This record gives sequence, structure tokens and C-alpha cells, in this order.
Amino acid sequence: VSWKSQKSSHFTAVFRAGKEPLAIKVLSAAEKAHETLSPIFPEGPEHTWILIADFKDSLNGYALNFPYSHIVFFASPPSP
Repeated sequence: VSWKSQKSSHFTAVFRAGKEPLAIKVLSAAEKAHETLSPIFPEGPEHTWILIADFKDSLNGYALNFPYSHIVFFASPPSP
């Protein structure tokens, strides 16, 4: 798999080549969420990685702060 990355102010998205439009949407949504939530949670991380994993059979994801702040977003189509 050929992986690429793209940065925004507070996030770096890592995604499979060819998924650039999805990465742009994810980064845009993440920045909007950061703008909304940072006044409420000022102790949040300075930078967070987002892995866009389109190899899963269901919509799901998780977030951890170990070993570094990151979010995994499973970008697969819904089941029939």
C-alpha cells in the first residue's frame, strides 16, 4: 500500500494514495471540531495524527493518546 500524508494546522492525515479528497474532508471536519472544542478542553494535544483506514468491513474508529495523540478513522462503506 502506498501511504501519503497531508497536514493542517492541528492534524496530520495519513491515507492510502488515491484518497486525497477524503483526507481533505477529514482534515476540514477535524479543524472545525478543534475550533469548537479547544475552548472547552484547552489542555488538548497541540497536534494529532489521523489514520484513514479504508480496509475495514464496518464504519468504526478509535482515539488514543498512546504512544502519541492519534485518531483512527475506518472509512469503509456501510454494510448492505
